[in-house]
Amino acid sequence: MLSDAFDRAFFSLLQAERSHRRQLQAQTATLRALLLEAVMSLDASLVDERIAQDPHFLHALDESGWRELLAQARRRGQMQRLARSNPRLMAEHQRLLAERDRLQSERDALLARIESLEAALADVQREALQARLAHPETLLPGLVQLPALPDDPPAAFADRFPGHLWERGGQLLALLAITGWSYQRAPLDELARLLGLSPGAGSLKRLLKRLADAGLAIKATVPASPSRIALVRLSDDGRKLAEALGLPVTESEWDRLLRLHGGERQQGHAALVCLFAWHARSRGHATQVCPHVEGRAEPDILLTKGDEQIYVEVEAESGSVERRMRKWRNQAALQNFVALAAPTPELRQRLAREAHAASKKGLATDLTSLRSSDELWVQQW
Repeated sequence: MLSDAFDRAFFSLLQAERSHRRQLQAQTATLRALLLEAVMSLDASLVDERIAQDPHFLHALDESGWRELLAQARRRGQMQRLARSNPRLMAEHQRLLAERDRLQSERDALLARIESLEAALADVQREALQARLAHPETLLPGLVQLPALPDDPPAAFADRFPGHLWERGGQLLALLAITGWSYQRAPLDELARLLGLSPGAGSLKRLLKRLADAGLAIKATVPASPSRIALVRLSDDGRKLAEALGLPVTESEWDRLLRLHGGERQQGHAALVCLFAWHARSRGHATQVCPHVEGRAEPDILLTKGDEQIYVEVEAESGSVERRMRKWRNQAALQNFVALAAPTPELRQRLAREAHAASKKGLATDLTSLRSSDELWVQQW
């Protein structure tokens, strides 16, 4: 008997639920009919146009769809009433709409043209940069131009650039790749110029440290009597990132000196050469370390200014006097004179006396005097 009562109660609930659902469906159908009637009263042609595009579109409308349809019908109805009440004003409105469409079309065409021209300009700049980098001795401070970089780093390196590091960090990395300059101040001063900052800005030194901490650059302070010299170069990952960006990567002065001039054993000498290269560029001489020459000479650096070329030995009085005398004679045979750079004035004078015995003509300078001298050569004979 309890089971019969339960069945009757369940059946009653089921019937009530079905009745309620039918009522809701009827109410929904009534509301849809009222909404459709409202739309038709505003602009019957709108519904016909939409049905022609999609015969089932009315069944797919939700609340936001009906609101949008009503708003569109209201706007079109207003325009139709305006056309009937003021044909001239309506004609002017239609003309302005047509003019707007024409201008938008012209704008889209101009934007596409600008995008095409920017791409062509980027290609030209890239080709010019590659042509210049085919002769790295032509790069000078104040003349370096950076290609446009993407708004974000390549996905494989995104985690290396937290926060806003990419904007300036990418530019510094590009400078290191393009120039190959290794005396730390050289790329930092060039980036300061490009950004309109003061040379030696602490923010750029911190930027370089963040690149090094991210594993994209290698920096070191190398003992080089009588001082210590800060050097920088791209790491292997830094070079991979530059290549991923499509940047031409120049072998850094530091890397080239280590590869061609004594390796890790000659870090101090490499640092002196990089510092002298910076001084020479600061005075208008383009530079190339470890240049290839015919004959027995092995100059440390080639200076180029206009049509003038000077092969220079950067010497810290290493080895025997006999070895250095062979070096001076080989250099004189290469260019008919000796050109040397020493760390200090005292050493420069001693080396100049040696070189004078090997060549009747010569130029000499030292890194200490260059701190205060505008001229590159402080002694000649």
